[in-house]
Amino acid sequence: MINDNDIIFIPDFMILLLYLKDKTNMLLGDIQKETDIAYSHLYKMKRVFIDKEYISITIDEKKHLINITKKGLRVVDVIELLLKNIEIDVKDVSKYRRLHKEREQDITTTETKSIPPMKKNNEDYLLSLED
Repeated sequence: MINDNDIIFIPDFMILLLYLKDKTNMLLGDIQKETDIAYSHLYKMKRVFIDKEYISITIDEKKHLINITKKGLRVVDVIELLLKNIEIDVKDVSKYRRLHKEREQDITTTETKSIPPMKKNNEDYLLSLED
C-alpha cells in the first residue's frame, strides 16, 4: 500500500497519541525508543498534552508514567478518521515515518555531494563556483 512516491509526513504529535492509545503506564524514554521521536520533542509535547488534558501522569516512586485520557482518546479517534480518509492504515504510520526519514536523509546526502569541497585557498574555491 505504501508507494515510495507518495510518502506523507505524519506529525510527531499524531504518532505519539496513536502510540499511547494502546499503551498504559509508559515512561518517556520508552516512548522515545519505540516511536523514534526526539526526546526533547516528546518532553515538550508531554507538557502541552498535560495542559490540554490529553494525557495524565501518575507517579510511581520516582517514575512518571504517562497514560492517555478520555479527551486524548477522542483526539486519537479524529486522527484515525483523518488517516482513514487519506487511505493510510494506522498500522503503517511507523513505516511512513521511517520512509520519510530515509528520503530526507537521501536528499541531504545528495545535496552535500553536489557541493564542491572547500580548498585551502579561498580564491580557488570561488573560481570553481564561477564555472
